[in-house]
Amino acid sequence: MDLPFRVNDDAMWRRITCMRVHEIMSRDPICCRPTDRLADVAWKMHEGDCGVLPVLGEKGEAVGMITDRDVAIATTTRNKPPSEIFVAEVMSGKVHACGPDDKLERALETMATERVRRLPVLEAGRRVIGVLSMNDVILRLGHATTRLALTRHALTALHRICEHQGEAPTASEVLGNLGRYKRTEDAVSEAALLENAERTRNEEMTKRKAKGKPARRKSPRS
Repeated sequence: MDLPFRVNDDAMWRRITCMRVHEIMSRDPICCRPTDRLADVAWKMHEGDCGVLPVLGEKGEAVGMITDRDVAIATTTRNKPPSEIFVAEVMSGKVHACGPDDKLERALETMATERVRRLPVLEAGRRVIGVLSMNDVILRLGHATTRLALTRHALTALHRICEHQGEAPTASEVLGNLGRYKRTEDAVSEAALLENAERTRNEEMTKRKAKGKPARRKSPRS
């Protein structure tokens, strides 16, 4: 893998490329059951400040995932209150996961391939011990000037995730669109100013003409 910088320290290199999921994952995540109601799930998400809950089966194994988006869509598109909608009706039964000892690079590749922002971290028996989110990765990288390679993987994964509603624009395209918007905005503002100035001049001319003309007397009716 080509890096955008030179690494002369072997220890630094190992740190960059061998970071493991368990080092940054969120531990002891809040979970729910298929028989839980969406009202309870939404409350759990609010209390835990999280956007996803693993769904556990009878033996405590991961059988699905439910996100805040699932809850929002279900409660706004069904003719039932969230207290009458069960997790089993809206959860995703496909669990894209990672292990605690997986390399972070591999977990990011899974996020990119499956276009998800969060992965449950599973041990033997599909027991959930944590959740790895894109937030965890970005926050951890915020302090790391020596992890440019991992930053690149994170940005690549995030770019891929965001592509699901259409091809994501490049940075230059985004800047170009902003430039065109700004030029359009300036043009609209200039046109509005000119229009307002013209209106003001016309009003002043009308007032001057009105002052210069004597009032017409009405002729009495015969």
